[in-house]
Amino acid sequence: MQHVEAYIVRLDTSDEASIAQMAKELDGIPIDVLINNAGILEPGDYSTISKESFTRHFEINSVGPFLTTRALHPNLKLAAGASGTAVVASITSLLGSIDANLDGAFGPVKKVYYDNHKLPNGQMYSYRASKAALNMINANLSMDLKKDNIIAVVLQPGYVNTDLTHGHGVVQPEDSVAGMAKVISGLTLDDTSKFYDFQGPELPWTHREVIQLQSCCSFLKLPSRNQAAIPTTAEAMVSTTNYKLFTPLKLGENLELKNRIVFGPLSRGRANADRVPSENNEIYYEQRAGAGLIISEGTAVSEQGYGWYHAAACYTDAHVEGWKRVTERVHKKGGKIFMQMWHMGRQSHSSFNKKGEIVSASALRCESGHTRDANYNVSTFEMPRALETEEIAGVVDDYRKSAVLAKKAGFDGVELHGANGYLIDQFLQSATNKRTDKFGGSFENRARFLLELVEAVKSVFPSYRVGVRLSPNGGFGGMGSEDNFEMFTYTMEQLGKLNIGYVAVLDGDCSHLHYSNKSRVVTAFDAKMAFKGTIIANNNYTRDTAEGVVRSGAADLVGFGRLYITNPDLAERFKNDWPVEPMAGHEVYYNSALGGKFYNDYPAYRATDELDN
Repeated sequence: MQHVEAYIVRLDTSDEASIAQMAKELDGIPIDVLINNAGILEPGDYSTISKESFTRHFEINSVGPFLTTRALHPNLKLAAGASGTAVVASITSLLGSIDANLDGAFGPVKKVYYDNHKLPNGQMYSYRASKAALNMINANLSMDLKKDNIIAVVLQPGYVNTDLTHGHGVVQPEDSVAGMAKVISGLTLDDTSKFYDFQGPELPWTHREVIQLQSCCSFLKLPSRNQAAIPTTAEAMVSTTNYKLFTPLKLGENLELKNRIVFGPLSRGRANADRVPSENNEIYYEQRAGAGLIISEGTAVSEQGYGWYHAAACYTDAHVEGWKRVTERVHKKGGKIFMQMWHMGRQSHSSFNKKGEIVSASALRCESGHTRDANYNVSTFEMPRALETEEIAGVVDDYRKSAVLAKKAGFDGVELHGANGYLIDQFLQSATNKRTDKFGGSFENRARFLLELVEAVKSVFPSYRVGVRLSPNGGFGGMGSEDNFEMFTYTMEQLGKLNIGYVAVLDGDCSHLHYSNKSRVVTAFDAKMAFKGTIIANNNYTRDTAEGVVRSGAADLVGFGRLYITNPDLAERFKNDWPVEPMAGHEVYYNSALGGKFYNDYPAYRATDELDN
């Protein structure tokens, strides 16, 4: 099967200079297929929609694809001269063609979007108008390009199940990928100017970068359009030897990660009762040392911050000795490991500490879900006490002391757990921070606690060995604030100024962590633009969507959590294209009574396994 490579190019399509630079770099290179997938969507109702919104949507959704096509016309013409035809496919939307007579399988378009998905069409003035304009622009383009044997079509990928659909999509990305390959390979000049629906015999392919960079994206080799047989999605994938995911990455001066796969933090409740890592922990982390970087489970920095039954801690010498045995085993396997620094704040329970209290940014109880006490009994969340201004310096120093112990235990660095509704997150978000002192109110004040923590641990570890984990889209622990997009953008910008090693962001809708739906979704690309340093993307990635987000430049590493439970050698399975076991059920995650069962007894893959079956 003959293949051609498909390249992802990311640029601001509203900026003619960027388009011109791209065309300059591609000068003289034949392009068989150009896929214009530029798009933004910012819903706004009748009373609030602005002129700026219309202008921005038209610049990116309509004019951008036109300018890109015109700039690359010489490249398309070169390809058409060599192979007979070339294709320009612009990704559109049914929302821009609500009255179009489409050849789809659902019948009237309104049935799809009003009855089935109830999309807020009335709130999409600028988006719908820009997509309608794209359809008309393509009709004109098709006439100008046809004389050079260039086919111009618009494709609507279907309501693809990516981050933006929040779990309600009707088309899986893999299906759209296979479908578009089928359409493009069969196009002739007679098809120019056509609009292809996503259902029926002609199912279009989509790039899996719907609107902004999503966690669903991939690096593919498309089949030659002149081949009669079309490979399956799996057959169309490039060999993993070309994957950037398996290349080394250097953090700072001298911390080299052997690949870009991160074993993310998972609280599993397998430490000893004295909060010291157990032998089960040692085996567990050693088994997963094939990852480029391991980030430990959440590790309490103090008694005050502890609040998870049989979780590990790092605030005594005994804790250090336990963790030292873990890090030594990981290092002997060639791995690198950071300790995640954890203070649970209002999600803790008073029974875990001698003072019998829990603290937070403000005296606001977590109203959703439940917690467990020190005896593992289910309990409702308690009312926290707001930390006094003068107390906060002591909490900051607890982090510094814990970092000193982490370094003594042999950790390669530390990650501040600022996600999932724990103490740092409680300070960052307006929903949980109602303070009126220097730690509340403005973006600057709410970020102050985190930034002071970063400075404290930087006094122990070099800045490139310090990371921060954030979940701007998550609703876990009763979180979610209307200003999260702006607040976390500001926070990541400030973290970038501190030159820390990375920001790990739970990008996209984080549906497995209760997507809050309170603010615009923060993607890995948003994080990259704000932080401008190393980004670890996290959100149900597969091997190939991880490759896509890394190759696109939106992220540098990708975190995997639950897949690592059942696949201790996940990095090796990915690289060698070995079968990946499905995720374990929720019932095996936290139960300390299970000991090593469903924890460190999942086997590594053996090449003979398939023969045994």
